[in-house]
Amino acid sequence: MRRKNKRLAAVLAAVIFSAAAFLSVVGALRPDIRYGVRMALSEVSSGIKVKEVSPSQLEMKEIDLRDFEINDDLILVNKDHPITDQEEFEKSLADYKGTGVLMNERAAADYSAMSKAITDDTGHELWVMSSYRTEQEQQQINEEQGSATAMPSGCSEHQTGLALDLYFTGYAGGSILRCEGGRYLADNCSQYGFIMRYPPAKEGITGIEYEPWHYRYVGLPHSKIITSSGMTLEEYLDSLEEGKYYSYGDYILTRTVSDKVMVPEKSTVEISRDNCGGYIVTSKVN
Repeated sequence: MRRKNKRLAAVLAAVIFSAAAFLSVVGALRPDIRYGVRMALSEVSSGIKVKEVSPSQLEMKEIDLRDFEINDDLILVNKDHPITDQEEFEKSLADYKGTGVLMNERAAADYSAMSKAITDDTGHELWVMSSYRTEQEQQQINEEQGSATAMPSGCSEHQTGLALDLYFTGYAGGSILRCEGGRYLADNCSQYGFIMRYPPAKEGITGIEYEPWHYRYVGLPHSKIITSSGMTLEEYLDSLEEGKYYSYGDYILTRTVSDKVMVPEKSTVEISRDNCGGYIVTSKVN
């Protein structure tokens, strides 16, 4: 029995060694695969954590959401939460630096800063393959590509102007992570308010296969929370319970379905629709 156990242990050790060697070789030859595996396995966040807090711990005041400009940073758009009025998104579009690339005006400034940082640090120039789409354009793409890679009309984030399909010269689609610029983008997009919208191993939640080229603007600090936790936008919004308050660094977050809500007395407030019947209120304490 002891001899059999030794043989089994030797076989297992050989298998583990071979697997490790194989992954090492693949990782060296295909940094995009290595990166994808790391993302799929990573669920551990370091640094600042999200904590539930009681409003009684803070100096609060009541505000009326109708007195504020409402944005769409955290709006959820998928097959279960379609767009009901595309004209609302068209009002927030901007022509990015006169290039003819239309994107949400709130995303444009942060995209510009992110693009510059990538070029400064890696020498690679970031390009937009696809940004805002009309209902008709989205329907045509859905018919051509199928539902596994393209949402039907009304269910695509591209119709909001908040989603961008990005590429580098010579590195587009699934190969984007093979270049240093692509890996820098994936590692640092959250610093600029963006997330990789369709990460690996999350198709059952998002309804879309892994797309390392598709980025979505959600704004700060939400991009940092989503990326560091390994969540999708769907999972993140589900984690914010209505009426509860959450602390993240200098931010206080809450979700509400009411027009009136309590926020920190001394804070800068931003409010986003969630397309689920409520709003996400983001207060940065001054």
